[in-house]
Amino acid sequence: LNHRSYELEDVRVRKAIRAALNIDSISENAYMGMAQRTDTPLPAGTWMYRADETIFRQDLDMAKQLLDEAGWKDSDGDGIRDMPRDGKSVKLTLRFYAYEEQDNSVRINAANQIASQLLAVGIEARLSVMSFQEAQEKMAAGSFDLAMASFNMDFTPDPGFLLISGNTGNYARYKSDAMDKLFDELRVSLSREAYQNKLYQIQDLFTQDCPFI
Repeated sequence: LNHRSYELEDVRVRKAIRAALNIDSISENAYMGMAQRTDTPLPAGTWMYRADETIFRQDLDMAKQLLDEAGWKDSDGDGIRDMPRDGKSVKLTLRFYAYEEQDNSVRINAANQIASQLLAVGIEARLSVMSFQEAQEKMAAGSFDLAMASFNMDFTPDPGFLLISGNTGNYARYKSDAMDKLFDELRVSLSREAYQNKLYQIQDLFTQDCPFI
């Protein structure tokens, strides 16, 4: 989710996207059930993980309510939400990029399901399929709204490269002084309990801010 896209600056829109998606259905249909779901950047089922599952399950009514509150409504009845901006009506239409892998259409299948689920709440995600290099260039330049990408997580449970302001993997352009401070504190924690507590606080803020999904 590109936070510098005006459509996604509002956390209510980001949370609406999260509420619109049925991740379990995507996992079952695109990945044939061979994926482990995690709702934060930490591995589920471990001492590091904390997430309120009810928040991350599909809730179309909540998604629609959040979009309404953010000012996005379907004023002309065409199924795509819109709002007045700079004296004209603009559609809630997002550039959605995904990259192909050789001999593997799983990611594109999943991306199509995401676009379909977003359309059900009035968000048009225009999917463009490209090479890995092209997608990486788009993400590095910030020339996207939504991107479906995968990241290798380090053995050390520290997702700061994705969440610290300006860090290498923070393609979302997420910026939070509170999150930056939590990672500073995490990296000087000397006991398991202190480290776990900071990871819990990071995940709580992740849930609140919805940097990405």
